Amino acid sequence: MRLGSSELGGLVPLSERATRANVTSRVIRPGQSPPPDDGWQRASVEERMAAVWELTKLCWAWRDESGDEHRLQRSVVRIQRPGDLIQDKGAAGRLQDLADVERLEAGPAAE
Repeated sequence: MRLGSSELGGLVPLSERATRANVTSRVIRPGQSPPPDDGWQRASVEERMAAVWELTKLCWAWRDESGDEHRLQRSVVRIQRPGDLIQDKGAAGRLQDLADVERLEAGPAAE
């Protein structure tokens, strides 16, 4: 998915931005206190999470020119207790499974 697409808020990598049309900034001089910014205290958890997600996508756009959205790594692993494994392999009855049952029942010393 491209970060410049409309479903992601129109974000584009910095290298693709020609110029900024409108920039708002604040100058805080030494000795001046920054203006209060309590807007986040009134925001809901969902609004804060959405804002953090937008910032995350901006950081990816700066770092990665492809604009692909990162995904969670998913690995499927089956964990089986030794007793259940021996029972399942014995029930299958294939030659390799029966050999595995003998090796598993002999224990780690036999390996």
